[in-house]
Amino acid sequence: MSKLSFGAAEALLRALDLYRLGDPYGIDKLHLYNQGQPRVGNDVFARYVVSTKIPYQRVVNEHDLTTHSPPQFSALGIYMHAGQELWTNNSVTYACTNGIEADKCSNTVTSLSMTDHITYFGVKFAIARP
Repeated sequence: MSKLSFGAAEALLRALDLYRLGDPYGIDKLHLYNQGQPRVGNDVFARYVVSTKIPYQRVVNEHDLTTHSPPQFSALGIYMHAGQELWTNNSVTYACTNGIEADKCSNTVTSLSMTDHITYFGVKFAIARP
């Protein structure tokens, strides 16, 4: 599965549904590759995702605002990403920690950008309006 933004968060939840239900096509064929995904759950949820051993990579473009939402530390709790972060910065992609979100790669930026959220690998995604 591969999705962008909130669709990426949904793809993670769908992959976990397939894992839990035992996909009849073979859970071993499931691989998750997302771009611009917001944080979906807390540290316990992130550890559960890692425990499934579903191959999971998430791409973060430079200063993407959405990938830092909700804030990691908030009044509602601690939110964390799972999976391997692939951080693109100035046309270079860094393979970051695989597992639980760390204070490296995209977490080192101090400013965030919505423009970086709608542009991945040099392709600008348009926002559809009715």
